[in-house]
Amino acid sequence: MATDKWLDWIRKRRYGGNKIIAEESVKQLSQVRDKILEGAKIREGDTVLDIGTGDGLLGFGALQKVGSGGKIIFSDISESCVEACKEIYSSMQSLNRAEFIVTPSQKLPFDDSSIDVIIFRSVLIYIKEKQDCFKEFYRVLKPGGRISFFEPINIFTKRHQPKASFYGHDISPIKDIWDKVKEAYPKRDDENDPMMNFDEDDLFRFTREAGFSELLMTINALSQKMSEGPNWEFIFKAAPNPNVPSLEEAANKTLSPEENKRFVEFMKQKIDNEPSIQLISLCYFNAVKE
Repeated sequence: MATDKWLDWIRKRRYGGNKIIAEESVKQLSQVRDKILEGAKIREGDTVLDIGTGDGLLGFGALQKVGSGGKIIFSDISESCVEACKEIYSSMQSLNRAEFIVTPSQKLPFDDSSIDVIIFRSVLIYIKEKQDCFKEFYRVLKPGGRISFFEPINIFTKRHQPKASFYGHDISPIKDIWDKVKEAYPKRDDENDPMMNFDEDDLFRFTREAGFSELLMTINALSQKMSEGPNWEFIFKAAPNPNVPSLEEAANKTLSPEENKRFVEFMKQKIDNEPSIQLISLCYFNAVKE
């Protein structure tokens, strides 16, 4: 089966080829899935739309909840991801119904008031026109329909992390090299970067202005020292998202062999031998269409 940047990242690049990290990440993502599905309050007979399905983590988790009278719609902008979900579903021999659609979230190909539940995870961080998405979500949901989702608030980290730092480590001694490495990444201002152009207040406003009621937003924001965080090999080889290179790819592209060696030696010493700082903000959101 053909792959694109989305499926390739899901299956390979986000774990940097590290099987142990991949297994641990699956456990963590399963916890996120369970919380989203719990907030969705899925009932037997429901039609559930899984937006930005990826490898189907949410959709397959919801499949048994809808019963034989319900349906899961696996949707994504990536045809490769949708086809991958279709293959998994075919191998399951499930009696529960499923549909597979390639579509952007900003313009859904569904009738008004035709969906019972919408679920998604880490989708809005790739879409600039977030308000358009919420208008579509509201349009296709039935009265009483629910939406349950999760998004990381990436601007939080940028606002609170010290300058010239990485995972809480002072990298000013190699600032000249670090500045070169950063040249390999897309240059965007926060206002036009989908990853950075929103926070939890924006999500609350988008949801209310679209017409939803009974909003429940849960923010898990933390800064903590990690004595056993991700090791340097993983950080170096894993791509943080499908649209950017890994640190290894960026360093190979921008640094001379001597600079690359200096960069790796300095960062490996910091990451593998000194406590790192985890600084994150995660948002879980539930709402109802009146």
